[in-house]
Amino acid sequence: MLDRHPKLNTDSFELSRHVHALLQLSLEPVDAKVADDRFHTIANAYETRDFTLFYFSYSRDVVLDAVAENPHYWLAVPIRTTASGASHRRISLQKGAARLASPGAADPLRLCGGVQSLGLCLKDHTIRNFAEPYFGEHLKRSIVFEPRFDIENTVDRTIGQMLAMIVEEEHVDASTFHDTRCTDRFVEAIVSTLLLHAPHSHSALLGIRAHAPAPRDVKRVIDYIQAYPHHAITLPLLVEISGVPGRTLNQHFRAFTGLPPMAYLTRVRLHRVRQAFLAGYAKNVISVAMEFGFHHPGRFARLYRKAFGEAPSETLAANRRH
Repeated sequence: MLDRHPKLNTDSFELSRHVHALLQLSLEPVDAKVADDRFHTIANAYETRDFTLFYFSYSRDVVLDAVAENPHYWLAVPIRTTASGASHRRISLQKGAARLASPGAADPLRLCGGVQSLGLCLKDHTIRNFAEPYFGEHLKRSIVFEPRFDIENTVDRTIGQMLAMIVEEEHVDASTFHDTRCTDRFVEAIVSTLLLHAPHSHSALLGIRAHAPAPRDVKRVIDYIQAYPHHAITLPLLVEISGVPGRTLNQHFRAFTGLPPMAYLTRVRLHRVRQAFLAGYAKNVISVAMEFGFHHPGRFARLYRKAFGEAPSETLAANRRH
């Protein structure tokens, strides 16, 4: 991977930009006046039906982004490689610019010149194939992950280490990528970790047990909450929608999701608010919170911080688009 699968090695910025465009990625220099003789790109890639692995580096600072029509998930992690013996190179994760981009969610990433990175492109069907058994339903929309990726976070570091590990193994043994048992386990480990432990748009559904079908009354309520989280929803309304007495609904809901109906509604709403902040187009915290039924700013802020470990204003400020 580090040497065996050359994709691009050029001093031409325009050629590099063209190749990135074919992958539905935009590449722009931070210095708009950069000349070809001062810009070098190196990129290796190994592609399968389910994923593509990349090793890449640019000689100058650039901004890398997936175009709106890009249907894939893109992970970029800065690394450092060091020699370890005659034929082995160790890969260590580095702090710095990293990102997990989801389909249709523009999220520019600034990369410093000279920094080495590993990249992983996961196809939308790959994520769906793993996600639907977990959630027990057909996904009408692509899952959107939180874009920020930090190796100081346990989950993110684990994913980065798995990525580095398979690239290291292939560097020693070229047959690694040709052994489908190895690559299948790699994909399963990466995607399962993302779905079960990384925050995303469908996290609220993880309380639902995928190994058994939901009772009809619970499914009716979940479907309604997922479709209309911004509506004025009361417990009597959910009881009416379920078609069973309130006590029965509460018992079924707790047994199936681990939460009472209104607590489940709150969790879904919190994640929808966070999605709006992460999308970068929310004008302010209060308007989005009120849109999803949070009419008491202080209580909303406490719930949000408890759920995500930061104030809503922090999430909004970090992702606001101008």
